[in-house]
This record gives sequence, C-alpha cells and structure tokens, in this order.
Amino acid sequence: MKVSIVERTPLLVNSILHVGSKSTLFHAWRDLHQWQVRKGVADKMGEMLAACYQNPNDEKGFTYFACAHFTTPVDSDGTIVLQLPGGLYASYEHIGSYSLLAKAFDDLQKQWLPSSGYQLTDQPFIEVYLNTSKDTPENELRTLVQIPIQKKIE
Repeated sequence: MKVSIVERTPLLVNSILHVGSKSTLFHAWRDLHQWQVRKGVADKMGEMLAACYQNPNDEKGFTYFACAHFTTPVDSDGTIVLQLPGGLYASYEHIGSYSLLAKAFDDLQKQWLPSSGYQLTDQPFIEVYLNTSKDTPENELRTLVQIPIQKKIE
C-alpha cells in the first residue's frame, strides 16, 4: 500500500448532505449534479470531493457530504457551504470501483496506520475524485482516499 503524507489546505465547497447508509450515497451526488446544472456552474468546478464523518462501514449509517469546489465563488442556493478543514492527511490512490472506497479506508486504518507512527484525528475523512464514472470505465476510476492524522502521542 503506497501512502503519501499530504498537508491539505482549508477548502470552501458547496455540498449536499447525506445521512444514512452508503448504499444510497448516489442520491447526494445526483442532487449535487442537478444543482450544478440548474445554476449553470458545472463547467466551473475545480474539484469534486467528499467529506465523511463516522465510519462508512457502520451499518447504522454515517454523515457524508458530496462536495464541489469551484474556481470562482458560487451562490449557495440549494447547497450547504462547508469549510473542509486543512491539516495532515495520509493519502492513498484507490483505482477501481467506488463501491470499494469503504474498504480502502479500512485498509488505511487497519494495515497502514498501526505501524505508521501516526494516529487519527477527529477531522473528516476525504475522498478526492480524480476522474468520474461519467467518462471512465469502472476499473479505471481514480480516487484519493485520505484520513486525517497527527504524529502519534506516546
């Protein structure tokens, strides 16, 4: 597992909130896309991300924000403006289906983290979508899976 340590800068995004099972996340992405089309801003998007709170493998559900960062400010009408925090993150490039992202987060936490010299912080987990399923075969999808970390306190 090739993991990089990256410093994320705070980022202001427009987002759609999802609370519940990961099986219905597509509703948030559909709503965010429809909002972009309605506002005429789809071509101004700089980055597509997600912020995850709680464990995505929790069967009771979790809190998730489907996010779009724009190169110029966009009126938030219909979205939640969210400040994604900056900080230190362990970053792993997942290649393949979005359905395996929760496993990639699990692998980072269970395989890489214990011997890394780092520990989790209470910031959100981040997904950064480097391409999309709209124009990329599922097995070629590239997503940065990032967990918030700090040096382990002994």
